[in-house]
Amino acid sequence: MINMFTLVGKLADIQDNAFVMNVPRSYKNEEGVYENDQFVIEISQNIYNNMINYCKVGDMVAVKGSLESKDFRVYLKADKLTFLSSKGGE
Repeated sequence: MINMFTLVGKLADIQDNAFVMNVPRSYKNEEGVYENDQFVIEISQNIYNNMINYCKVGDMVAVKGSLESKDFRVYLKADKLTFLSSKGGE
């Protein structure tokens, strides 16, 4: 069995133990616009420290992780984060 996800999108918020990511859908709505889905992804202290040092809201990132369920809710947990744009790229 495989339990993993991969998302590419823009950072919307960075918190102590999680970050919020906007991910565009792969299709346009009736008005011809790509809508975004917003995901809260739990992170380790190590990933958080790297995000604070190298990322800001609006940067593009890719995240790879696993899903966990508890009390009928699904949680996204990051295993690896790849910075696709950063402070150094401005």
